[in-house]
Amino acid sequence: MSWPVRIGLLALVLVVGVAYVLWKHRAEIAAAGQDPAAASSSETSTPADTTPADPATAPTDGDRP
Repeated sequence: MSWPVRIGLLALVLVVGVAYVLWKHRAEIAAAGQDPAAASSSETSTPADTTPADPATAPTDGDRP
């Protein structure tokens, strides 16, 4: 086979592979496209108060990396 044919076959395999992955995950992609604000807020939410209630249990400078 010539090099242009090999490159064409490689490109075809890559396109088919990407199409297959997108087809398998089409429900997740559609769900992410419906409400992107809800998906991003649930992934990045953090607790409002991260300080310990008891100062005796607070980490000291020696405990931190």
